[in-house]
Amino acid sequence: MKRLRLRDFTPKGLYMRLAALVAVPVIVIFAIFIVYYYQEHIRDVNEKLSQSIAREVGLIVTVCSDPDQKLMAESELADQLGHQIDCSFDRQMVWQSGSREDFAYDDVLRQQLSSVTDRLIQVQVIESGAVLDFRSAGSEQTIVRVLIDRKRALAANTHFTIVWVLLGTLVMLGLAFAFLRNQ
Repeated sequence: MKRLRLRDFTPKGLYMRLAALVAVPVIVIFAIFIVYYYQEHIRDVNEKLSQSIAREVGLIVTVCSDPDQKLMAESELADQLGHQIDCSFDRQMVWQSGSREDFAYDDVLRQQLSSVTDRLIQVQVIESGAVLDFRSAGSEQTIVRVLIDRKRALAANTHFTIVWVLLGTLVMLGLAFAFLRNQ
């Protein structure tokens, strides 16, 4: 019976052994970085962004649902928060075609919304994923609508960081292999 040994799986030549000695730690560190970055950091960032947006949307829905609210309050909120606000949206809960209820990290945003307010707030992504459309039933059969740029609520284009790190890793590995080759 043949025993399995580590040297049965490792390269035989000196150049290949040195290349493995350089490449394996770099690849392992890169893999750990990707796992941490996507599982922990991006989720935490999205949670904080969603928390802020959920509080703002909750405040807007509360102010718009108040029957004594003045038109001035709506315009003041829109100016101060930088959102498009419509306290008496006339199309009710009819969503435009192309809107999606499911999007990346929608569970985080919905969890933050439910923790901030008791009102039912529906959210969908519109305009090819660039804008979040929040709607809630206000007072006297009116619908409160808030439009927010998706980048303000969720971290977008997170894959760019991974691409840049991967490109840097490949350049460094290329340099290391070039130096090894010239030895």
